[in-house]
Amino acid sequence: MNCSIVITHWNKGKRLLDAILSVVGQVEKKDEIIVVDDCSQDLISKQTLRKARARYPKISFFINERNRGSSFAKDLGISKSKNDIIILLDGDDVLPEDSVAKIKAKFLSDDSLSFVFGNYTVKNTVTKTITEVDCSYLATSSGLLDARELARNWKLLGSSPFKKEAYLEVGGYDYLYPNTDDVDFHKRAILQGYKYGYLNEMIYVWNILEKSKSLNQSISPRNALFSTIRSLEFYFKYLPSKNFLWLLIEIFLRLLAKKNKFLLFLRKNLKSLVIFARSLQGNLLGKWKKIRGKKVKEKS
Repeated sequence: MNCSIVITHWNKGKRLLDAILSVVGQVEKKDEIIVVDDCSQDLISKQTLRKARARYPKISFFINERNRGSSFAKDLGISKSKNDIIILLDGDDVLPEDSVAKIKAKFLSDDSLSFVFGNYTVKNTVTKTITEVDCSYLATSSGLLDARELARNWKLLGSSPFKKEAYLEVGGYDYLYPNTDDVDFHKRAILQGYKYGYLNEMIYVWNILEKSKSLNQSISPRNALFSTIRSLEFYFKYLPSKNFLWLLIEIFLRLLAKKNKFLLFLRKNLKSLVIFARSLQGNLLGKWKKIRGKKVKEKS
């Protein structure tokens, strides 16, 4: 089983070389590295990109003629890939030593896995802190993702590796919401029943830069709010009823403060909300029938 490492780059400056250096020594003969530049504009990024292309002729480089956003860049890189396993890497992040081999070994250990999630390090240059994120709390006793725990406390790495086949079946990333595309993607995959296997290793180093304009470096409260609304089916399925009710109340109160933006959101997402309402109605009806059936049995 071989992997394709897709590095997305936009105005990352010299850090692109660090990202590439972190993976060139880890790939095997049939693996591949793909770099997608999303029309970088600053001079240092352009110079770094030219150096990288000259220094690493075996790496495939794709340059967008205009800025299309992180979702498009990731989708482009994945569409150009030829291997089973996809490992995403942002142009200013790095992969820890031996992480590629460990990720491949995890997929090989269980053919039913479509995704692998693990621990990761967050290096914040703004606060000058380094945090190691332990995701073991998200794993069940059998080593699979516990979606209920994830719904309570989302710390799943957005760049968690996956099989290309699963990515295509889920439908890739949503261009309309590039700030939360990875979170939305994983929620859809989990709802569709894809299996996530836990790897108890550091598999990623996420660098948060002071002047970074990367779309996946931070999610504003507004974008997080509307991502939650789009994912109500996920939270309805995996949160306890009481927690879900409090989530609805929180959403309602926050929307009151954003009336105009809420109306705009309704216009853009009316179809999706209708589908969710029908799904919610069906789920509630199913639960009611089960409760009623139990009461009938008890009486008889």
